[in-house]
Amino acid sequence: MQKSKRVAILATVLLLLPLELLILVGMWPYLPLVGKAFAGMLITFCVCGAVYAVALTYQRITAPRLIVERDVVVMLSHDGYTMVSQGKSQEAVAKACSTNQTYVSRLVRRYKEQHNMD
Repeated sequence: MQKSKRVAILATVLLLLPLELLILVGMWPYLPLVGKAFAGMLITFCVCGAVYAVALTYQRITAPRLIVERDVVVMLSHDGYTMVSQGKSQEAVAKACSTNQTYVSRLVRRYKEQHNMD
């Protein structure tokens, strides 16, 4: 199987070699133009990649951080949980989110574990 693949590739290369040489000889006067076009394309790719990296970094920095657990969505602030950092108890947070205290307690525990705040 491998030998037949090698033979097929070799035959293809040998059959297309005259066409490749013809294209190379025909393009010879235009090689500087092709080189400039390739360099321009490469520069465009690099600039677009840098802009994309900056946009991705900015988006990650400014995006709100959310923890979703069933019916409860908790938005994190720089100080931790928004409602908890305002001094509200887990019971008050549960009432505000229309859920029970068990879910809120689980979220708080998971947040503290993720951020080593024990």
